Formats: sequence, C-alpha cells, structure tokens
Amino acid sequence: MKAKKKKRAAPAKKDPKRRRFRSVEIFSLLVLVFALFCALSLITYSARDPSWASSKAVPGSGIANYGGRVGASLAEGLLQFLGLSAFVIPLLLGYLGIRTLLPRGEERLLWKIGSGLWLLLLLCSLFSLLQRGGFMWKGAEFELAGGLPGQLLGDFLSKYLNHIGSVILLSALLVLFVLFKTEFSLSRLVTFFAHFLKFAVKRVRIRVTHFQKSRAKEKMRKKVVEKYTQAPDKAPAADRRESKKRGAGAEDEDEEEKPKPKREEKKEIKKAEPVIMHPPPPAPVSLAPSAPDLRAALTSHSSDSSETPTP
Repeated sequence: MKAKKKKRAAPAKKDPKRRRFRSVEIFSLLVLVFALFCALSLITYSARDPSWASSKAVPGSGIANYGGRVGASLAEGLLQFLGLSAFVIPLLLGYLGIRTLLPRGEERLLWKIGSGLWLLLLLCSLFSLLQRGGFMWKGAEFELAGGLPGQLLGDFLSKYLNHIGSVILLSALLVLFVLFKTEFSLSRLVTFFAHFLKFAVKRVRIRVTHFQKSRAKEKMRKKVVEKYTQAPDKAPAADRRESKKRGAGAEDEDEEEKPKPKREEKKEIKKAEPVIMHPPPPAPVSLAPSAPDLRAALTSHSSDSSETPTP
C-alpha cells in the first residue's frame, strides 16, 4: 500500500511544472500575436479611418486598416502617445515573446520588460530632440515625433545640457545599453570597418588602373587605325614634321660627304700646329778593331791567297 501511494504521489509533483510551462507558452503566444497585430495596424494606418481621435469616417470609403476600427484606434493612440517610437513596440513585443519560449526564458522576465521600457524612453527622447517639427505618416500629421514622454524628457535635458549636449548624452546611453544587453563589441566594429575600408580602397585602385589601361589601349588603337586608314594628302602634322626632319638629316649627310674646297684645306693645314719628331741618338762606333776581328781577317786572307792559281 505504501509503494502504491508513493507511485501516485510522484506524478502530482510534476503537475505544477507542466502548468507553469503551459502558462509561459500561452503568454508568449499572446505576446507574439499582439506584436503582429500592432505591426499590421501601424503599417496599414490611414488618416481616413475612424478612430478615437476622429470618429467620423469619410463617406464612400471603407476601413483601410487591417485591424479594423480596433487597429485604427490602436495605431492612432500609439502614434499620438509615442510618436516614431511606436514602430519599436512590435519589435520589443516580438523579442519578448520569442525569448520566453526559449529554455529558461521566463527567468528575470520583469527585468527584460524594464530594459525594453528604458530603451523605448531613450528612443522617444532622441526622436523628440532630432525631429522638432513633428512627422507625417500616411497622410496624417503628428506634432510630437518623440511622443509625450520624449517631449518631457527632452525639454528637461535641453534646459540643463542644451540641445547638442542632450543628443550626445542620449546617444552615449543608447550605445551603453546595446553593449550591456548584447555581446556587441566596439573593437570588433572598428576592425570590421577598417577591413572594409581597406577592401574598398583596394577595389577602387584596381578599377582605376584597369580604366586607365583600357583608355590608353583604346587611344593607341585609334591612332593605329587613323594612321593606316587615312589618305596620304591628309597626313597629320606630326608625320610631316618627322618626314621633314628625315629629309633635313639626309641633306646634312650629303653635304658632309662632299669634298671640301682647297682654300679650306689650306686654312686647316695652316691652323694645324707642326709636330716635331726627335730622332733617336746614334749608337757609338768603335774605330779600332778588336783582336778577334783581326785574327778572322788574317785567316780569311790566307785562305784566299792559297786558293788563287798561279799564272
């Protein structure tokens, strides 16, 4: 009996978890449907549709808003109260609905809603400072670009920080919000833009060089075509100058080949300086014969006298 009681008590402990999971799924589904309904109502908004601001519709025209009278009234209220920030509402609601469907997405739900409201307030203030004259949407003119909260916070900051100082402060707070809520890094952004800039400059240089080369080739082609297709009478001035230079060069060569007159040769001979050549010194001559020479002469004389016949 005790074992049966334990088996029956076990499934009872899982019921609260299942019910909680079912409630989270229902909540996220409703949020997503409402986000889609808001987006369609804002996109298909028309100033002619009847709403809480203008209850009378234009005769002969139906309701253009996809959400009907409810969608027209909802879009009118969001645009009047939040201004341009009303278009951020569907995005925030869609993010919240998808986030709760993920595992452990229901944790810190109030913190996520609060951060979304803080982002919405920053955007309202920025739009209020940057767009002072209101905005137009689908034929309707709205005076407050940042809505009522953006107008109040923007006026408060402009009172103490002026217009430019308020814009700088709100921009810095928006960047800090993005950095804390996401894994976005400024260093990665800077490196990405640096690589993109290098790639863009490189591509531009390549295109410029290709264009210059193609232009030079086209000019050369046109010159060659003009040179070989034009008539001989219509030769360009550059070719005529080259032919004249060649003719003048040939005449100069002919003049150089002609013999110079005698007078010019005589003048050149007179102008030329005489070159004095010194002869080498004579070798010393010995007058007295040496002893070996006398002996050779005597032997030759005796041999001649013996060879001569007697008469």
